[in-house]
Amino acid sequence: SRAGLSAELTAALARADALLGYPVPVVSGLRTYEQQRALWERRASNPYPVARPGSSDHERGRAVDVARGSVPAVLAVAAAAGLCQPLPERDPVHFVACTG
Repeated sequence: SRAGLSAELTAALARADALLGYPVPVVSGLRTYEQQRALWERRASNPYPVARPGSSDHERGRAVDVARGSVPAVLAVAAAAGLCQPLPERDPVHFVACTG
């Protein structure tokens, strides 16, 4: 869901949607502290890094995880859409709105 995402991230995703011709498949967006805590507690079984509860951009609506299979397509339009991939090797599904 895209509910609760920051205005900057929502706008970047809308630009990516338009460039792709279909919605970017967001599998995880805004998370509560409790949802982040649950992920943290299961981090050993997660193939991607998990931020400590209280420190995740997901908790502030500033990050999304996209479907793994859509990463190449999202990357193809990311620069034009204003999406950045801060941890391309460790967390390739994680995107944020570019700043600056």
